[in-house]
Amino acid sequence: NLAGTNLTGVNLQGADLSNTILTPDEADPLASLEECVRAHEAWVASSGRAGQRAVLAGRQLIGMNFAGRDLSGADLSGAVMTDAQILGTVFTNAIMQRTKMRSAEAKGGQFSGANLTEADFTDASATAAVFIHATLVKTVFRSTEMPGANFTRANAGGSAFWGELARVQGL
Repeated sequence: NLAGTNLTGVNLQGADLSNTILTPDEADPLASLEECVRAHEAWVASSGRAGQRAVLAGRQLIGMNFAGRDLSGADLSGAVMTDAQILGTVFTNAIMQRTKMRSAEAKGGQFSGANLTEADFTDASATAAVFIHATLVKTVFRSTEMPGANFTRANAGGSAFWGELARVQGL
């Protein structure tokens, strides 16, 4: 019986909850996450007049699929997005300090203007990702695939880059 239990930040992906008593709001955490993203996209599309800004700070978003979604301006600080599918996802001006995107598929991701201070892209694929004007202070790019990535006017002070940077723009 989990009725009334606060499941904020709990990763239930793959858990068998078939014999668990839950209140309706807690019954499908993935559905509530989808509702949050949809409300956020409405907020972005309406310039804040409709919907609601997504605040996913500290959430366990391991393996989640946000491919092609618009999370501009969302607060994902401290979120764990390991193995997440974020191909072509728009994170323009998002707050992503200390976000862990290890082994994430971020090809074509739009991170322009995002605050990625102390974020971790270890083993991620960021091919053709755009980091124009992003704050990347102390961000880790260890074994990150980045051909065609654009770092024009990004603040990458103290960041750690391991691997080939020959085809990266702006660094």
